[in-house]
Amino acid sequence: MAHEVTQGSHPRLVIARMYGTIDGDDLVPNPDEFKLNEGATYVLIDSADIHIAVPENFLQAVRNNILAHPNMRHMAVVTQSSGLRVLANMVSKLLRKQGRVSVHETFAAAESHLLGLIQQDGL
Repeated sequence: MAHEVTQGSHPRLVIARMYGTIDGDDLVPNPDEFKLNEGATYVLIDSADIHIAVPENFLQAVRNNILAHPNMRHMAVVTQSSGLRVLANMVSKLLRKQGRVSVHETFAAAESHLLGLIQQDGL
């Protein structure tokens, strides 16, 4: 799956637009690409254009997901797919990070949620 990572409207907000089919490498992106090694990070995953297919090494890849990184404060996933909603919630439960993942139907709702969390955290 291809993706594009850009800076959000706040220095601590990173936006990843994903498209194509999910594979194992997509579940374990480079922490530097998401600025996770620079401090507290909030990630908005825009997955409106991806195709749902659970990769062969899914469970192994989930254990090394960026959600496990200590600087990952929250990940908001944008999707209208019930399958991806279930997958996102399953990953957060497997990693015991349920409070750090939210699923939204629109980009604006996800961004608003993350900006509220950033403000709440005083960043």
